[in-house]
Amino acid sequence: GNAAGLRNVTVSCGLPSPIGQTELEAVLWREVAEECSHRRYADTLNSALANLSTTLPVGVRLSILDVGGGDGHMAEWWAASGHEISLLEVDKEQAEKAVARLGKERVTLHDGASRWPFPDKSFDV
Repeated sequence: GNAAGLRNVTVSCGLPSPIGQTELEAVLWREVAEECSHRRYADTLNSALANLSTTLPVGVRLSILDVGGGDGHMAEWWAASGHEISLLEVDKEQAEKAVARLGKERVTLHDGASRWPFPDKSFDV
């Protein structure tokens, strides 16, 4: 890729070895691609939720479980739309990031092997 403005850039930031243009470009393009992918996914789900919401009485909020929700960035968008969000994650580090975004009461860390931690029919979506 061509990262205009990153030519001949070196960043040291106290790291053991400087980061050059090639490394910076790789990180930039990965982050841009990841964010575009997340945005497309979020837009699709937001559209589906908006369509579903039109069938609900005014003021009714959906209870949504985000399974494998990672750091909670998607759940944060849905919570901002007024829905009740819970997030289930198996990775401790990601769950900690999700707690920082959503609060401890909305995030469940699961081992991925034991019994499902929620009663049947606990969520709308």
